[in-house]
Amino acid sequence: METKPDFLSLSDAIVVLVRRRGVFALVFILIMALAIAYATLSKKTYELTGTLQVGKFKGELLEDGEFVAQKFEDYSFIKAALQEANIPLDISVSRMQKLIKTEVVNEVKKTKDVGLVQLNVKYKDQQKVRDIFQALTDKMIRDHQHLLDISVAVLKDEEAKYEELSQKMAESIAQDEELSRKNALDSGQKTVPSLLLLEHTISEKRTFRSLLTKNIHEVRVDAEAATSSFNSRLAAAPEMPDAHMKPKLTLTVMLGFIAALILATCSAFLWELLQSEVIPKLRKA
Repeated sequence: METKPDFLSLSDAIVVLVRRRGVFALVFILIMALAIAYATLSKKTYELTGTLQVGKFKGELLEDGEFVAQKFEDYSFIKAALQEANIPLDISVSRMQKLIKTEVVNEVKKTKDVGLVQLNVKYKDQQKVRDIFQALTDKMIRDHQHLLDISVAVLKDEEAKYEELSQKMAESIAQDEELSRKNALDSGQKTVPSLLLLEHTISEKRTFRSLLTKNIHEVRVDAEAATSSFNSRLAAAPEMPDAHMKPKLTLTVMLGFIAALILATCSAFLWELLQSEVIPKLRKA
């Protein structure tokens, strides 16, 4: 004879919960107690948030905001910054990495990078969270200052080379002109083609020197633009956090209630299964 599978109806479920209400209540109270204890007794966590304005050179960002944000969260960058600032941690750098978050603040629906990077640091110590934030931003500012110094040095080096070459070219032109005057006075020493070639050489050198003068002018314009460049800086220096973060009590209790309800129900049904099915079979065996 074919038997139909047993299905647990709502009334059967209610009967099981009522019958095993002791187990249900015990598990429910235990989970809720743990949730409330976590919300009230969890370790203090301090949070610090600030915004770094990326510097510019000749109107262009020293580094893209997205790249700066990635560097702030990079393991090697964090480790180097903490070592340079001599800040000991009670946790590993990899765990500290998870406590650092960044966000790029852009204009016009996040389509234009304006070089504003928001840095958020969390740590359990009130003083150290500020020290860590300062170490990260100081290293980024130092790195960008190094880039700025290199760029300015390259411009100055180019200007010096162009001026030196222009000076040598001016001396060469003066010598050729002096030679041309001597040849003109002593026409018997030189033929007409050679004199024309000399004049052509002088003309070519003058053209080249004019190009050098133009290059020098462009480099000087760039150098003047570089003087209006600026290094990265904090848009607003954050102050010491005066209060620690706490888990949101209402949210924690709600999540704890849902978890307690599910686990308590499962525990009641599991206990019913053990008492009605598993244990009797074990006894018969």
